[in-house]
Amino acid sequence: MTPFHILCSCAEPRRDLLQALLQKYPSHVLGWKDTNGKRAMDYLAINWTPETASLLQMALQFWMLHPIQRWGATAWFSDMEDKVNAILVNDHKDNRAGLLRKACSKMDDHRRNESMTILELAMWNKALGSLVRRNSSISRRHLVLNTCGSSCVLSNVAPFLGFDSDY
Repeated sequence: MTPFHILCSCAEPRRDLLQALLQKYPSHVLGWKDTNGKRAMDYLAINWTPETASLLQMALQFWMLHPIQRWGATAWFSDMEDKVNAILVNDHKDNRAGLLRKACSKMDDHRRNESMTILELAMWNKALGSLVRRNSSISRRHLVLNTCGSSCVLSNVAPFLGFDSDY
């Protein structure tokens, strides 16, 4: 169990401790599962009170909404914001847990997509940099797409990120 799991599974989780943990640990830690297969946020969704609802909102914003907002993916942000709001207004424990699972799964998809995009852009950037250093014409950028090796690397990395190998 992470410190988030311990805090979120206690009888009366404290807001100040959650804020301190959110400042100390990177946001992806909130997505980690314990030996029971639960994320820390699952415990907040199960033990529903006005206080745990407030803590869940804080955790979801930190884990889901803030990263997507930094990426500038407005359509993803809007979609995830709707999912977060649906979780927070649902009064039925099982429905709320199901909505949380779906939102977490969607967030995992977004993180994988973003990581593949960053990897691909880094490879293009490196290849473009070598073209510029060799005084090549910038109009040859289309060659970079074929020579930077991204198709080979991405197809081999994709299975480790949960994508099909024919990415």
